[in-house]
Amino acid sequence: MKQTKSTKNYNALRLGIVGCGAIGSSVGVRLEAECRNTVLVSAVCDRQKQKASALASRLKGKPPVCPLTALIAHSDVVLETASVKDAYSIAHSALAAGKDVVSLSAGGLLAGWKTLLALARKNECRLSVPSGALSGLDGVKAARLGDIKEVCLITRKPLTGIKGAPFLKEQGIDLRGATSELLLFEGSPEEGIERFPQNINVSATLSLALQDTRHVTVRLYTSPHYTRNSHELIITGDFGMIRTYTESVPSEDNPKTSKMAIFSTVAAIAQLVSFHRVGT
Repeated sequence: MKQTKSTKNYNALRLGIVGCGAIGSSVGVRLEAECRNTVLVSAVCDRQKQKASALASRLKGKPPVCPLTALIAHSDVVLETASVKDAYSIAHSALAAGKDVVSLSAGGLLAGWKTLLALARKNECRLSVPSGALSGLDGVKAARLGDIKEVCLITRKPLTGIKGAPFLKEQGIDLRGATSELLLFEGSPEEGIERFPQNINVSATLSLALQDTRHVTVRLYTSPHYTRNSHELIITGDFGMIRTYTESVPSEDNPKTSKMAIFSTVAAIAQLVSFHRVGT
């Protein structure tokens, strides 16, 4: 991230949070505890104003509840934790105003990624996507410099983490009677995000790290026997093979997301005001 005037003067980085559901609220509370002298939640925003008000009341700094435009004006960095549907417009508005963006809804950025990067370059600001619940992205970014032959992402989620997915509704699939592991989807990251926007966002994060989706196959499984979200990543190429396995406890507030996604976001924001970096 670029050094803003406030961070150069060692004042707290002003962070606006857009999307005050399970992830945004958890990140805001944890940031106050972990980065209380370096990061200030300066404003919060949500389509459901009561959610924003609830988060503001939990934070010691009692940030104002603002519309998006006012939040951007009050922030150095805009954190998007809203939805795949709104991610692009939020990122575009913040970048157009010259503000840095940290976006969790990678699936909403895929189609317009090049446009957003061009806007960030024009206005000398930056757009970043945390690793979320997927480990191994340092290796992915290094591997893409070589010749990648195949990428496979296998995501497994409990039934509660799949409930309400658009594809299940469209196809009339009822998982209440499931007794064993089911393969719900196999295909490209773009198709996966369209059918399961809240369930395999990590596939979009992987695609952005690779900067290419031609060799990527995504598989999504569910089972009544699963109790945790897991992501297995296998990449082969002229460098050899990368194989990672991440198993994360679902968030208590939202079983569709992982605790690791929350921790990863806090770590990514803490990195913005850190004077050292370890890893790619």
